[in-house]
Amino acid sequence: MMLLAAAWLLCCARARARNATSRALAAPPDRRCKDEPRCLNELGDEVFDRAVDALRRCKKRDDAYLSCDLGDGWYGWTTEFYRFARAKIRPDGGLALLEGFDIPSCSGRSHRGSPQDRFCEFAREGVNGDEAVFLANPWGGNFQHFMFELLPRAWVAAELLRRARPDAPPPELVLGPHMRQAFHVESVRLATGLAPKIIGDMENQPAYGHVWVPPYAAENFGDWSALGLKALREIHGDLQRRFVSGPPTKRLAYFTRRDAAVGKGRAMLNEPDFVKALEALGADVLEFSAFGTMEDRVRGLANYSTIVTPFGAAVANLVFSPASTRWINVCPPTMCSRNEENFIGLLAGSLMMREHRGFVRYTDRGAAHAVDDADPELTNGDYRNHAYRVDVDTLVAFVARFLDDPK
Repeated sequence: MMLLAAAWLLCCARARARNATSRALAAPPDRRCKDEPRCLNELGDEVFDRAVDALRRCKKRDDAYLSCDLGDGWYGWTTEFYRFARAKIRPDGGLALLEGFDIPSCSGRSHRGSPQDRFCEFAREGVNGDEAVFLANPWGGNFQHFMFELLPRAWVAAELLRRARPDAPPPELVLGPHMRQAFHVESVRLATGLAPKIIGDMENQPAYGHVWVPPYAAENFGDWSALGLKALREIHGDLQRRFVSGPPTKRLAYFTRRDAAVGKGRAMLNEPDFVKALEALGADVLEFSAFGTMEDRVRGLANYSTIVTPFGAAVANLVFSPASTRWINVCPPTMCSRNEENFIGLLAGSLMMREHRGFVRYTDRGAAHAVDDADPELTNGDYRNHAYRVDVDTLVAFVARFLDDPK
């Protein structure tokens, strides 16, 4: 029962956040921020301060379970910061609660298959006195989801606990595995100051004395909470102060999607022609693997005043680039909806890009044309993932106009 309760809380925290989408970004009665960046940033600071105070005052319900309501002002988002006592993070990403079981007696049980034995399977290594923050990634670890959902969630958890309990040792952060695992680990380390562990490393490890499960602060291309925007704004500002020392020295870069599109669809079929035309304007062509670490990415992107990318995960690099950078997203014919543009616009506003003459622009969807005979194995049955071709001359003229206009 306790194992099921933990699974329900882990899954439903995100589900309740999703159910709040109709209320997200609806200004609370005392604040009418709408999409004003300064107002949203001030609200994020206020919400964070209230959350710190709420965590300090949070009362323990019992030895096994603590639920802290972090206060209002989250635009309808779930605000519960959960803590479970004597909890085992399983290698498959689940959470087993050991409270209420006599762990030393597990070794003597003979009734295989009983609920007690299932808990004994996770309990035989014992319980240490450490704390952990469990950051599961139910979306599979996609780079964009990682940047917009997990990274701010890690910052929120680490910073709230640091501020609310300044004398307590920091918890361990536990992440799910991913093909770009080294980059994710480095990103969380630079954003929070803590070196995370991977769920797969939890096998044969003792259970934690306490495991914290923080609330979600954003839903990718869905909604932001004010605290989610604050987290990325703080991460962005810290990275720029630490690793960027001067203005850009190059005009243009193109972030190709050719490596990311393999096996996922939404490929630009005539991208070589588009790249050749951009190179004639002096563009450097970048792939995701062009930067090995988060620090390299911040330093590298700071070299460019304008960055062009097909609509997709590459836009998440907005968090790494200076606020003065001009981003141009090439819209596939089935993407770049008003909701998606609003989601990115709120982030750009929170990073104060307008004040630094940076911006995010989208090409006309009429300049891209879907290919009807797309391979169903690449689209996964989703029409938005169809391959497409672009009108190269139209897009290059669009890019050149912003290169020639410094405003």
